[in-house]
Amino acid sequence: MSMYKGYLKTKGKVPLEKMEEMRPSPPDRGDYAGVLADDMIQIDVDNKEQAEIVHEIVNYLELNCNILQTTRGLHFYFKNPAVNSVKNRSVKAYTPVGIKVDVGVGLKNGLVPLVVSGIAREWLNQTEEPDELPDWLRPVKITPVDWFHFGEGDGRNQELFNYIIKLQSAGIAKTSIIEAINLINRFILKTPLTQREIDTITRDEAFPTETFFGERGKFLHDGFARWFINNEHVARIDGMLHIYQNGLYTNNWELFERKMLGKIPTLTSSQRSEVLRYIQVTCDNEVSLAEPRYIGLKSKIYDIETDSLLDYNPKIVLKNRIPYDYDPTAYDPSVDTVFGKITCKDNNLRLLLEEMIGYCLYRKKSFGKTFFLTAGGENGKSTFLDMIKTMLSRENIATLEPADFERRFVNAQLFGKLANIGDDISSNYRENSSIFKKLVTGESIMVENKGETPFILDNYATLIFCTNEMPRINDQSHGFMRRLVIIPFNAKFSASDPDYDPFIKDKLLTENGMKYLLKLAVAGLKRLLKNKRFTDSAQVAEQLKLYEGINNPVLLFVESHQVENQIARDVYLQYSFWCRENGLVPVSNINFGRILSSKNLFKTAFKKIDGKSFRIYTKIQGA
Repeated sequence: MSMYKGYLKTKGKVPLEKMEEMRPSPPDRGDYAGVLADDMIQIDVDNKEQAEIVHEIVNYLELNCNILQTTRGLHFYFKNPAVNSVKNRSVKAYTPVGIKVDVGVGLKNGLVPLVVSGIAREWLNQTEEPDELPDWLRPVKITPVDWFHFGEGDGRNQELFNYIIKLQSAGIAKTSIIEAINLINRFILKTPLTQREIDTITRDEAFPTETFFGERGKFLHDGFARWFINNEHVARIDGMLHIYQNGLYTNNWELFERKMLGKIPTLTSSQRSEVLRYIQVTCDNEVSLAEPRYIGLKSKIYDIETDSLLDYNPKIVLKNRIPYDYDPTAYDPSVDTVFGKITCKDNNLRLLLEEMIGYCLYRKKSFGKTFFLTAGGENGKSTFLDMIKTMLSRENIATLEPADFERRFVNAQLFGKLANIGDDISSNYRENSSIFKKLVTGESIMVENKGETPFILDNYATLIFCTNEMPRINDQSHGFMRRLVIIPFNAKFSASDPDYDPFIKDKLLTENGMKYLLKLAVAGLKRLLKNKRFTDSAQVAEQLKLYEGINNPVLLFVESHQVENQIARDVYLQYSFWCRENGLVPVSNINFGRILSSKNLFKTAFKKIDGKSFRIYTKIQGA
């Protein structure tokens, strides 16, 4: 990764160019500075003694960062944390370990002077992948303590104990406070305390809830809110407040309040509301969901690119968990048999279904497909959908149908869902397809929950619908048609079948069955990502061709009416009358002609009839 988003000419450290003049590469000569990339942060330690201490701590903790030598000290460059990032630059700020720093951030176009007065500054360390800024080096708003001059007999133990309360009041997390106290003792105090003394100072009792109550027991809602944001990993996803719980981020407000009561059981409803309002106004910690390669499972996070398992942690931002673990050796004969029956042993169709389920696990709609499972009853569709719903878990699923997408307050239900499974949807004509298409491709749309602030939804739910008859949609464009995957379920399940099993669903939905289904889904997703397309199926291609004719009344009309060598105006009038007779909505005269031309069927030409010139339809060569 690059530290910089561009470069500016400078004179000494003063820029000679505006940000709009930023260049992608360094100038050939003269002084210049790099402009920090948005995800980078600079910690400037101008005191040489303190700079060396920071350098020593960085080496001790084996942190990866870029280190630049300056005339007065050292600059340290880290990634700005994705969760709880530093938003603004600071001058003469203090870190939890008492080091005085200046802070520059890429978000504010922080400058890194690289050549000053003709001399290139020296890099003491460079890395392509710097670590995130550690909490002990973050700027905090506290009254500083001069730890450098504390010696024996100066009340170190009590001062460190009091310092815990200061850091806690500043909203620093408990684990970060303990780390800071240990680093102060090891690297900064003239005479360190024993580890046993440090352990006593940082015992659980040193972190009292009373910190959040002032004189006469007044509840300090602002202090508690700051502590809550940092310790409970509160962040915004798409502008909405979320809280971290058991590996996932959730926007469940009840969980916010339960966690408050877990810390201070005596908090009243009004006090909790006060804290929530303060968090709502002050929390600007916007985070992005982790890359779609990460799939949350029952016990671990699965990285599909490296085929490895990772522990859950707040830095991998996820909203979804599959309630089963991935087992590459899993097998279930009942699931295998049902897949064979519902696909009528069509291997390509089976591969496509596996890829569809795998696509639900992938939180990015890169392939822009929506799926319609079609045919009458007793064909296994419902059982198949129950398998998907159980594997994904109900909380990861919405149940909207295409007609719902045009309604206000509905599409917000897709937020944070892996799949939308609309069962037995209506076949009624749909006039508008614009929002539907955006949801299929994951384009941004504005949505809202009733009574709440609208937000931008980048849908990652795979849209799956089950229907006996495909709905007609007022869109005959190639761009729309190529989004559709129509999968026929032609199997017939009957009690008279020799292998009929009335308890088959119970066998399918076992943990072993779901682990095997997850294995198939992962294999399908890997295949999809490798091939960059869904497996072709002759049956699916045929269904799309049939639907294109049904969905396009122009094509239906042409099949049953004489068009060649007919006057264009008369043909369109016949078409309009035919549409109204059949309850269809005619396209405009211009679009009628465009469709005939785009399908390589007919074009218009002028012909004289009885001495008058008329526009008629003629067959396109090869049609």
